[in-house]
Amino acid sequence: MELKRIKNHLIVGSIIMIFGVILFEVFDLLALGIGLVFSGLMLIIAGLYGATKPETEIRLDERMRRIDEKAGYFAFWIMVGTTTVLFWVSIYFPDRFRTTDLFYILILIGLWSYFIIHFYYNRKGLK
Repeated sequence: MELKRIKNHLIVGSIIMIFGVILFEVFDLLALGIGLVFSGLMLIIAGLYGATKPETEIRLDERMRRIDEKAGYFAFWIMVGTTTVLFWVSIYFPDRFRTTDLFYILILIGLWSYFIIHFYYNRKGLK
């Protein structure tokens, strides 16, 4: 494990966690504080995970870049379609959703569609 590869992850993750604890304890912003602590912890874990891999496995080859591009492209259009559907639902049923609910739905659909499509193309391969 090379510390020089994860030093930035450790420093930034620790700063984010400290900032989250300050927001949680001092300013009583529960959701934002917990979110920042969780994000900082995930950044530190990702850095440690990346440091345990050999250097040859970290670099992206052309196939993985193409998979990332394709998954991002299709996840974007899935989010655009979902935004359109939610927009029309909010017009015809104005009391059905709050704005924050729409944002959460869009973020979750975008993230999950990207990961599912990325997994699919990684298993299937590209032509």
